Amino acid sequence: IYLDSLNKFKDSLKKHLGTKVEDIMVTKVKTISPETTISDIAELMLRLKINRLPVVDEEDNILGIVTRLDIVRSMIPKDNK
Repeated sequence: IYLDSLNKFKDSLKKHLGTKVEDIMVTKVKTISPETTISDIAELMLRLKINRLPVVDEEDNILGIVTRLDIVRSMIPKDNK
């Protein structure tokens, strides 16, 4: 049983490693602006059940990304870092 399962896993892994990003990427992405508040970002992440949001400018150029961890870190006083 274990050998059969291992072989299936190896076959599945080989197929997956050949998959291109364009085959799995999301194209309708929710974005935020640099002016978005931490509170709004946290609410959006919870409501949409997502862990990160790209930050874009007025022309939709990517400026960066905000993650849930970034939000948690922002809550830690600077003198404790």
